[in-house]
Amino acid sequence: MFLLLFLTHGVNTIRDAGDTDGTSLPAYLQGMADGRFIGPRSFAAGPFINKGSTRWTNTLHVDSPVDAERIARELVRRGARCMKLYENLTVDEIAALERAAAEHGLVSLGHVPTKLGIEEARLKDAQHFFGVAPPASLPRDHVLDRLSWYEAVDAKRMVVVVRSAVENGLANTPTLVVTERLLTAGPEGRTDDPSLGLLPRFFREVIWHPQYGLPAYRRPDPARVRRLAAAHEKKLELVRRLYQAGALLRIGTDWQSFVVQGDALHRETKLFEQAGIPTAVVLRIATRDAALALGQEDLGTVRRGAVADLLLRSSDPTKDLSALRSMWAVCHQGALLRSVPLGRATRSPARPRPHLRAPGRRNPRPPLDVDHGPPFHRLTVSGAPARHLLGPMRSRWRFRPFDPPAPRLRLTGASPEPLPCQTPSKGLGQVITVARVARAPSERCRAR
Repeated sequence: MFLLLFLTHGVNTIRDAGDTDGTSLPAYLQGMADGRFIGPRSFAAGPFINKGSTRWTNTLHVDSPVDAERIARELVRRGARCMKLYENLTVDEIAALERAAAEHGLVSLGHVPTKLGIEEARLKDAQHFFGVAPPASLPRDHVLDRLSWYEAVDAKRMVVVVRSAVENGLANTPTLVVTERLLTAGPEGRTDDPSLGLLPRFFREVIWHPQYGLPAYRRPDPARVRRLAAAHEKKLELVRRLYQAGALLRIGTDWQSFVVQGDALHRETKLFEQAGIPTAVVLRIATRDAALALGQEDLGTVRRGAVADLLLRSSDPTKDLSALRSMWAVCHQGALLRSVPLGRATRSPARPRPHLRAPGRRNPRPPLDVDHGPPFHRLTVSGAPARHLLGPMRSRWRFRPFDPPAPRLRLTGASPEPLPCQTPSKGLGQVITVARVARAPSERCRAR
């Protein structure tokens, strides 16, 4: 379901920042390998890297900096592509772990430990703005306080944070959407936001219930909402200052209360825009910059030889980021997946998945042209089995493996305007690759 939600929102690649019990990553790798799953490619962290007591069972423990090499090798053995640094680590341990990660080709990211400030930890990619509030100012070591207790974050504190990021080349993934979603729920913990309907009601009625749900977010009240609102405004200001100073920023999300996969990424881009970052820059951060942060030259771009990940839509997000929601199809590695069948599959888990075909029905011959007329555009997809190109959903369809190759992108025909690439991220994050396909019927975007 979550994998389909990502694709439904145009997310072709995710950076999965942690597998709490150790079951998700092996299941994902196996399911994608044998064709049982359809979903985005994942750069997963797997276990959390922690010292001392831990919140999650899937944890690799650190006792000293010399453990860094052992941990990096173990992550590679488990199929991880990222290293998630977590709690209670020292400055020397953080530095050793990040060096080992780089040597083994792992992308490092993490939480600033509660006892350190963000300028002390010097994480290469710090999540959630943890460590921006000085450690001594927090009343307790609790996720809600780390998100909302920003009384000590003033202009001088922001100068320190920005200077550290610029001088040390550090990236920040603020995940503003987490605070925004809590504010939207309000002091009553409302669960009537339309986006929450994308998930089963179990989340609204149990997991996110304001009185009986996740312990960290139970019993919201007006005082909490006021603190969150004040903190949110300061986070927007800090994002603006980091951008103006030339610091690295990442667009990512998190799996917290009222946050829906895929939908949250669209909201995060709007929040970056609200912070004062130009729309074109937001789209670049969310696509090309995100791909390069994962070490992927062939993602987040539209050019000859690039992976054919595209989002087809009827409106232009360079003028309004809300246009990201006008998607009518996503092209994942050259396989064309239409939005309507994807949406139906996410809303009805018992129904057939989009990578299905009718028994006895011959597949259409690739390449398959899709031409809906204005304002839509023509896309020619080849190089992937035609059964991966979706048609109307029917209840008699049966399961077929999803095993497309990784076709490359070939652009043909002269275009009167550039083909801008828009939108991914990371964190529970995502690289969305978005493109405006050529407008004239004779122009086409071909994946091989």
